[in-house]
Amino acid sequence: MSVEKRNRKFDLDKLIEDTFKEIEAISSSDKSVGLKTQSFKRLATKVVNRLFGERSRKNPHTALSLKTASKYLSRLRNQISERGWKHHSFDQSASRIVNLYPFSAYMIDDLCELDLERTRVKVKSVRDKLAQSDRLIKRLSALDTNLSTYASAVNAISKDFPAWAQEIDGLKTLKATDRAAALEKLMRVLGEAQPLYNDLTSLKIDHEIMRHLTKDQFTRKAGIDADAEVLNVKKTNTISIDYPTLMARVEFLLNPVHPGLWSYEALATGVGFATGRRDIEVLIQGRFEKTGKNTFRFSGQAKERGGVDYENQYDIYSLVDTDVVLRALELLRSKPNVAGMIKELEGYQDMRYYQFNELVHNRTAAPLNKFMREFMDGAGFVISGLERNWTSKDTRAIYAAICFKLFFETDPRWAKKDQDIFFQELLGHSDARAQAHYKAFKIMNAGQKWEPIKTANKDRLAELKKLDSDERIQKSEPYSRIHETVKRIIAQDPGIKSISQRMIKNECGGNFQTIKFYLDEIAKEALSLETSLESILKQEVAVSEVKNKVETNTIDSQADEVVKNEPLADEKPKLITKKLDNGQWEVTITYQNNTHVELVADAANMMVAGGVALKQWDAKRKLPELAPDPIVSKDGKMWYSRIVIHGQVLCEAWNPNKTFAKQASIAMYKSMRG
Repeated sequence: MSVEKRNRKFDLDKLIEDTFKEIEAISSSDKSVGLKTQSFKRLATKVVNRLFGERSRKNPHTALSLKTASKYLSRLRNQISERGWKHHSFDQSASRIVNLYPFSAYMIDDLCELDLERTRVKVKSVRDKLAQSDRLIKRLSALDTNLSTYASAVNAISKDFPAWAQEIDGLKTLKATDRAAALEKLMRVLGEAQPLYNDLTSLKIDHEIMRHLTKDQFTRKAGIDADAEVLNVKKTNTISIDYPTLMARVEFLLNPVHPGLWSYEALATGVGFATGRRDIEVLIQGRFEKTGKNTFRFSGQAKERGGVDYENQYDIYSLVDTDVVLRALELLRSKPNVAGMIKELEGYQDMRYYQFNELVHNRTAAPLNKFMREFMDGAGFVISGLERNWTSKDTRAIYAAICFKLFFETDPRWAKKDQDIFFQELLGHSDARAQAHYKAFKIMNAGQKWEPIKTANKDRLAELKKLDSDERIQKSEPYSRIHETVKRIIAQDPGIKSISQRMIKNECGGNFQTIKFYLDEIAKEALSLETSLESILKQEVAVSEVKNKVETNTIDSQADEVVKNEPLADEKPKLITKKLDNGQWEVTITYQNNTHVELVADAANMMVAGGVALKQWDAKRKLPELAPDPIVSKDGKMWYSRIVIHGQVLCEAWNPNKTFAKQASIAMYKSMRG
């Protein structure tokens, strides 16, 4: 798949190129600064209208969706940032600020010497530091310079304010007679913090046009509403996953029986589950330093604006032994697909209008998502939840949910921190609010030991040699020649997945009928590979039983009468399918004068969305009218009520009140059945 061109109905490359030409023309013109500012504003308005406005009014059927237009606008902004263009007044404004604050100037006196990216980082870090000044002033004001414990008190303050550690530590080594003067000097620095913070906040760093390349209020509000709807769906349709069953398969992904047969998708998925890192961090840029049997120090996080962050390090958990993960990671990055891709994309700077992260995503997203769907749908460890179009990034959310269950209550690291901080530090988010999207999964039986998947490492060459005495091979020169060829192929590549008729014919000749008979009748058993990844992962397994004490496990007898495939009447359901702005499909199903609406989270086109919606609707239609008696158990102070039909949890609810928990699960069942 090409990574250079992915746009269809809109030539984004041309838009970016034309915008660059106009920016450079305006910048090099003889216009005054004020007129240039007006020209940049008009250019930005024209670009935004092309993405969001005029096209929609002229031809709604070919217009970009708001989501796509927003993505294209972000790419354009990123490309302008890539050029490193600063605001035309930046140097003058930065110099003025340095002169205004003589006591604090040392923090920002190099701003004019930095490139755009480092300027952004520096300004943000200084602002974050200044924001602590009010609290630090209060601590220092209470410090008695004559105390015998003065040094210890300074150490405690330095520990609580690491951003100011250099300034605070300077107070420790002073003689008692010099402490008051040094403290007063630091107080003068802190006294400038508030106005300096405000000036840095209003400092224009990015090129002037970036102030105007923004979405209008409608688009911004529509995006917020769409995100809220997606989040609401996640929060009201959580998915329960059996921990030991999942982990047995994750561990299997990371321990290849035949390394040659394990795809890079399998290894990347395993590392993603074990560490919770993003695809690009797993495939290429993440650095994992072992700090314990189940802990890493991680760096190389993907930045929001592209690039790599090696400055910040994060202490993270590993759900599988760290040595196992490191071996899998080494094998993954040595895979020809990955190593070759890295080499091919080394010159990505010359590929116009793409960031490196985008190139990697374009190349790997489809195969990684495909493997994830097959992995999650294949082994039966999803206990309950609506049908989901799994994607590779779900590994990160599932990892976070498992870590929360295993470590939040038990690791002293989190004793004084709430769950939002837990997710923020674990996932490396800068905004604690981002955690809301990582709580769509409930982990059942967390912490229970799992049975490792054990497979015999079959020696196919030894099995083939046992056939040397087979009469058909001994008495037939063609069979003997084919047999020796196959043994040679296996000896050269013990992990080869399959041997085709064409491969044998190219090696030793013969006719296809003879080769087919040898493969299907003589050597089939010897060549079979029961330890292949596919054969193991597709095995249906019985999920672990919930070990909480269950108060009642009786299920209404109606549950056994259901799920008969009641045929539809002669009348066929009528479907009206509409794609919503948030990317979901809304399918209205009319059948026997009754109307029902199904939402499909993701589908390639209208036909696929309709098919998925019909399956969802038909499954609900076959459920019994009355809900079976809920199964109720107690977990700590909470009552857990779930409705189970034929071993599958359809609805579940938690509540401190037992009756309310039961009523909630029954209400969910009625709502689901419609």
